[in-house]
Amino acid sequence: MQRIHPVADRPQIVLGLGVSDPAGNGRRGGAVLGIGERPYVVSVGRVDSHKGSVMLASFFATYKERHPGPLCLALVGPVSAEIPEHPDIVVTGILDEGDKWDVVRDAKVSISPSALESFSLVVLEAWQESLPVMVNAACDPTREHCERSGGGCGSAPTASSKRSWSGCSTTTICATCSAGVAARMSIATTSGPSSSAAMPSSSAR
Repeated sequence: MQRIHPVADRPQIVLGLGVSDPAGNGRRGGAVLGIGERPYVVSVGRVDSHKGSVMLASFFATYKERHPGPLCLALVGPVSAEIPEHPDIVVTGILDEGDKWDVVRDAKVSISPSALESFSLVVLEAWQESLPVMVNAACDPTREHCERSGGGCGSAPTASSKRSWSGCSTTTICATCSAGVAARMSIATTSGPSSSAAMPSSSAR
């Protein structure tokens, strides 16, 4: 970096980036999503292939084929990719901040499927609500956040395969990756937010 941009001799400053306190509207997340009392996992952010939303929707559909039940996936954010219709996938589009916090608060797990994050406010916002997160294991920054805090896990295929999410493009999903994510989904939704092993300590939040 110094060879390309010789700035080491200039004064530098490191700025922190905080997360606002949760400020919901007081509604149940399921009511905001229109799914009643059904349990759900949530992914907040731009809904497009580059952010991993198409991939996540495909993984979730595979999971539901193998594990029928009431669990839903909520994709919350501006939509720029077509997500195939599925009875257990809700695409909300943009929500106001209060509704977004209500949805995050009542989710079982927050999922960050992007492999291209350098810092994730979505992950930190989930931890504000004591919510475990599942991230793309190919994304080193978010995976490290989870490993160091104990607040989540990186999602990768089963141990019998060396492939990770990075082995698939964001639009082409292989059966091996789908199986791995389905296994992680089962673990995450079974342990839930109350599992101490899945939550960061207060000093890490």
